[in-house]
Amino acid sequence: MLIILWETGVYFWVLNNTPEALYQLSARYSARTSFVLITIILLWIGATGLRKIYRSAFKRLHLITLILLLAVNHLIHFGFLYANLQPENFGKFLLENHLPALLYVALMISPWLLFSKKTLTSPLYWGILIFLIGLEIIFLQTYVGRLSSPKPLGSPTYFYLGCIVLIGVTLGLNINRVVTEHLKGAN
Repeated sequence: MLIILWETGVYFWVLNNTPEALYQLSARYSARTSFVLITIILLWIGATGLRKIYRSAFKRLHLITLILLLAVNHLIHFGFLYANLQPENFGKFLLENHLPALLYVALMISPWLLFSKKTLTSPLYWGILIFLIGLEIIFLQTYVGRLSSPKPLGSPTYFYLGCIVLIGVTLGLNINRVVTEHLKGAN
């Protein structure tokens, strides 16, 4: 509910813009909300460890709830993106971005899959990490692309650089966590 309220606020905030900018800005800010959620999830996993989170039913439920919020937010983002690109351009967009499209489908399915899994098996452990890091890498690719090819209504360079540094921190933290857990024999 909180995500839907947030996205409604984003939509009304950008209403003061031209009709051409309305859906573009709504899509951008809903994507940034997804970026914040993914970053929070990965920082938590990197700092705490996925195994430790999964050992506690309470923490596991919070992780799955965050992933569900991410899925709901990204569904809203999908609607804004579709409206921004226009139906005639959307098919081409999906073909050019097939890996993000596949991760999008996985994101829509993941909360329900995770709700049914009470124990963290090795394939689930690696699947969750690879999936979330894959999403973060898509943001990395997007932000690096914005630096090399600015878009209309784009953000300042420092915003993209800050996001790239934050992605580097989350990736480094999670790589360190995985290596540390393996050296301790946790897997």
